[in-house]
Amino acid sequence: MSYLCFLLINYLFIMANLIKVSVLSWGGDTYGTTLADAKTMLLSSEHIIYGTNVETLMSVTLTGGAGASNTFTFSGQTGLTAGEYVRVGNVGDGVGTMDVLSSDLVAGTIFKVKDINSGNNPTMQTDEAGTTATVQNTESGLALESYRVQGELIYADPAYGGVPIKVVTVEPCVNVADGFGLSAKSNQLRAVEVNKKNGIAYDADTISEVNLMINLDRVILTYEGNIDGGASADDWATFYDTSNNNFAGLDSGFVDYLQIETSLDGLATSFIQHMGAITAVSDLASLNVNGNIVAFPDTSLSGLVRCKNISSGFDNASGKAQLLLKSSGKPATILALDENITTAVAATMEDHVVS
Repeated sequence: MSYLCFLLINYLFIMANLIKVSVLSWGGDTYGTTLADAKTMLLSSEHIIYGTNVETLMSVTLTGGAGASNTFTFSGQTGLTAGEYVRVGNVGDGVGTMDVLSSDLVAGTIFKVKDINSGNNPTMQTDEAGTTATVQNTESGLALESYRVQGELIYADPAYGGVPIKVVTVEPCVNVADGFGLSAKSNQLRAVEVNKKNGIAYDADTISEVNLMINLDRVILTYEGNIDGGASADDWATFYDTSNNNFAGLDSGFVDYLQIETSLDGLATSFIQHMGAITAVSDLASLNVNGNIVAFPDTSLSGLVRCKNISSGFDNASGKAQLLLKSSGKPATILALDENITTAVAATMEDHVVS
């Protein structure tokens, strides 16, 4: 095999995206606290493990006012600039008759600053496409706390020997709709609702139910149902790779167990290197890890498996595929499907690439 072919195969194997991010701190290096201080940097999506938010309470409050306007009025100088993100109010705050986009303002909503107007008061947008958050019937006498919101990544940086570092970004990662903030940078990065992480109930201060940004490239195996047993149409039990090299086996100590409320089958075609990502998610029957057998609660259209964790497979006497998965233990890790190899391959097309 030529060296060029080797590089090409590895490129297709990794399938990483390159993204452009506004970075405020990188590991131990801090560049500043606002967009004006940020350094525009290129990141490789495969090295992103998780994303959350950091918030800073500003010394101003949203005050409202009379009439209709596109401007959010604050009690003083916000210091915000176009391109930054702000959370308006806390969950449960009363907002009176303050409407945004012709519906009640939802206290705790994160907006993106679109423009700065006179008095340092911003026009906000509700998505990365620039939809203006029009304000109508504004309530006088409001005093809603407001926060500058930024993102925080756990990033396995090869330049640091793969040691995970924290990266603070202008773009937030969670408590926003998927595709707003940093998750708009790549189809591999998705803001989801996580109920449990490694068996512990998980919540990010309940600003919204979208509490963790994950990297679909790091999903080793996910199936419909609860990790602690039982079928559930909206729950996806997920073996998630947190290793530096993003190539852990199911029995690795670098695998988190996530109970994700977001329906991952709706994101199937964004899993660009997973079995079951094309025609329909695969029919999984059982999983044998270190001699322990997990029976999947629903064998019909029930799961996705990362291709680079699959070593080989064969159809048994009953015509059902048996897949050998990457692992370090004995006996081998075996994933049994409720379908044959032909069906599994058809759901994992060899030409499924991102243009």
